[in-house]
Amino acid sequence: MDENLVGYLLNALDPETERSVETYLRGSAEAQRKLKALRQALEPLEADREEIEAPAGLRMRTLARIADVRCHQAHPAPAPPVLRPLPVSWWRRADVLVAASLLIICLPLALPFLTSVHRSYKRYQCENNLRGLWVALMGYSDLHNGNLPKVDEEPPRNFAGVFVPILSQDGLLKEVSLGCPARDTEAATPISLAELNVLYRTDPRKFEEYTRRLGGGYAYTLGYRSQGRLFGLRREDGAENDNLPIMADRPPFEEASSPVLLTANSENHGGAGQNVLYLGGQVAYRSRDAGVDDNDIFLNEKGELKPGLHRWDTVLAASAVRAQHEPSPDN
Repeated sequence: MDENLVGYLLNALDPETERSVETYLRGSAEAQRKLKALRQALEPLEADREEIEAPAGLRMRTLARIADVRCHQAHPAPAPPVLRPLPVSWWRRADVLVAASLLIICLPLALPFLTSVHRSYKRYQCENNLRGLWVALMGYSDLHNGNLPKVDEEPPRNFAGVFVPILSQDGLLKEVSLGCPARDTEAATPISLAELNVLYRTDPRKFEEYTRRLGGGYAYTLGYRSQGRLFGLRREDGAENDNLPIMADRPPFEEASSPVLLTANSENHGGAGQNVLYLGGQVAYRSRDAGVDDNDIFLNEKGELKPGLHRWDTVLAASAVRAQHEPSPDN
């Protein structure tokens, strides 16, 4: 009768079987204890069923693992096999039946919850990465009169990922990860700015490959142009200043050549959105219109993969994207 407890709890039994279970429960304190334990185990899943939606994939493996752990906790590892069959007690058989019933009957209930928890956890890890990078950027700002690492107009420091060796040179990246956990991306090992200069002069091909990997799973601000000059961002007072995006999950493009990709979200979290880090330190999971005045954070106001047209026109670019020199309109 214990094998029907899960079905009873989920109102999945026919009327006759349900009445039999109720009679059994009235006469068995042990069965009442098991039912109470099952109800407590399922309460968190029931609470989240309506709020979270998730694709298939993770649930079966997770629930199978739960059943495996549950059985191993109840029974020590079996002795080496012998030729004669081992007796199996009703308690062991009932325990296995309960675990199997939980897998089969509760699967539709638990699957969306567990998969969504997995995705949310990855986003949370990514948020923590970005908060750690914000601490590093603010540490640099404290050392450099409020300025953030700046992308130059001339090589070799004219690519978005140059913030990595700049922060590393000041010892600010020791406890920070540049790989987004949702895609298991790994960044290249930071080198000093002097080593970057040598690599640019001696091995251009390796330099190009290195710049592509340096920023890991994240995008950094290219800065903005004013009167023909390229400026980086700096920390200043004011609520609007705090709402300037400075980093985000890496966009799905490195050049302005694919109309489809140029309108897509980051692939780090399945293309549904991206974590965005703001100058004030907050991190939000947003679509691409996460800039000041709902501007696109991956292209400037002209729809170009270039530095912004003014201070509030933020462009966050993948590591290898260059900020090429452009002559002043007056020239």
